[in-house]
Amino acid sequence: MKLSVVVLTMGNRPQELARAVRSALEQEHVDVEVVLVGNGVDPIGERADEAPFDDERVKAIALPRNVGIPAGRNRGVEASSGDVVLFLDDDGWYRSNRLGTYLRDRFAADPALGVVS
Repeated sequence: MKLSVVVLTMGNRPQELARAVRSALEQEHVDVEVVLVGNGVDPIGERADEAPFDDERVKAIALPRNVGIPAGRNRGVEASSGDVVLFLDDDGWYRSNRLGTYLRDRFAADPALGVVS
């Protein structure tokens, strides 16, 4: 089971964004991708060769204008290839590197499960 983490950003919190991306990529024992959606900005900009943005599991989408949170997240979902989609704010992070395995196991155990909040 693959997890897609959609992170929406306006590009104004670069350190927090890097922390958010790292926390998603550091999930243990799961296949994960990060879809960065720049709401009116290039979400990576000049940092394409810097960790964690240089990781092949990071996909960047630059929207030409700020379309708002719901539409921005929807664009991230459209670009996701995971079986389960997670949303993470650019100033948030996953405190545990076991969250991915917890979610994978929950969804695998219950095929009718649709949402975990």
